[in-house]
Amino acid sequence: MWRTRGSIPYLARTLRALGDAHDAAGDHQTARAVWEEARELFRGIAHEHGVRALDARLTREGTESRASNRR
Repeated sequence: MWRTRGSIPYLARTLRALGDAHDAAGDHQTARAVWEEARELFRGIAHEHGVRALDARLTREGTESRASNRR
């Protein structure tokens, strides 16, 4: 939806959340792909906080689920 409406900030945030959901479900490969797309969108609109947050997710060792890391 956000892609067709041209709302890049909302699309980037939605993709970030989708990546988080994939990561929590154990699908780390898809999570990485979605986060990379979101990071590029944030980079394109110069949203540095969004870029840094996604860099942190993408550089985590083994892209383990944050849920597992909280235990």
